[in-house]
Amino acid sequence: MHRLLSFLHLIKRSGSLRLGSEYLSERNAPRIALILLSSDISAQSRAVVTRFAETHNITASVVPANILTDLYAGKTVKVLSVTNAQSAKKIANLIKEGDTYE
Repeated sequence: MHRLLSFLHLIKRSGSLRLGSEYLSERNAPRIALILLSSDISAQSRAVVTRFAETHNITASVVPANILTDLYAGKTVKVLSVTNAQSAKKIANLIKEGDTYE
């Protein structure tokens, strides 16, 4: 298991992750520090989420689909919001470092 998935499993237990695009609302925007998009999300959904992120100055990153599938086995997760700013920074660094996703 690679470092990004391991870290996501760790913060999953802390309650810092929110599933789905339904969480992306005006009310929740101040709580969101980072948005992760599955690489297999539809173009239309990606555009909606990207527009929301840009409007609210939130970083949105695309991660391989297997990351979100492994994190929530049995669920189809296309959008994941990170609500902890420190965890979001760590995730952004892991993505930037190019952690292998295999």
